[in-house]
Amino acid sequence: MLRKAIEKLFFPERELLREYKKTRLKPDEIEKLHKWYVESLKRQSELAAELKQYRKLKEEGRLKILELSDEPGEGLKRKYIVFKARNGEPVENAFVLRPDKDPAAWRAVFRYAITTDNRELRQDMMSWLSEIERVAGAGKEEKGQTLCP
Repeated sequence: MLRKAIEKLFFPERELLREYKKTRLKPDEIEKLHKWYVESLKRQSELAAELKQYRKLKEEGRLKILELSDEPGEGLKRKYIVFKARNGEPVENAFVLRPDKDPAAWRAVFRYAITTDNRELRQDMMSWLSEIERVAGAGKEEKGQTLCP
């Protein structure tokens, strides 16, 4: 017992070596774990800063926490919360379309793109739809399915 106490006091590296051997991990595995640990601490710090920002926005009255229902249902329902990119304010009465998942949404975005007067927006939307169709079409062409009209 006295010997172990003396070893811990004067030769702490021996205790560390014993602990390392108990893990049965290789040095590269230890290095990976250390890298993961450092990255998780960094992410934890980022999340804490983000939470602090949300608390500040709530105190200033600029953050509204919405109560959402988990009730299953069909039809129009609040599934997404939309915020302005410019200032983070919530957008009321917004409707989110997922043209990558829903053929009706793809057609709605397409219809919007061809009727808008905003040339740059039209080009961006058409490029977006083309990319969605290219990615989705790879697996769906075999089945005879497509997102586009």
